[in-house]
Amino acid sequence: MNNPPFHDRVLTAELVQHLTLLSGLDLSLERAADLLPQLAPMLAGDAEIAALDLGTLSPLGPTWPETARE
Repeated sequence: MNNPPFHDRVLTAELVQHLTLLSGLDLSLERAADLLPQLAPMLAGDAEIAALDLGTLSPLGPTWPETARE
């Protein structure tokens, strides 16, 4: 049996309403529910990006310049 993706099991209108309230936006429960179809794919994409093994280097190179030790 296939389980739905994690974000579909966790993301609820109540959670969206709570998170937006923490960000200073007061949404009705109905409006939060209206946002679910748009938020789920976006959060799934974020999860895929977060799962990539990109290492610890910044795109600009090493954080500290490499210097030879004597």
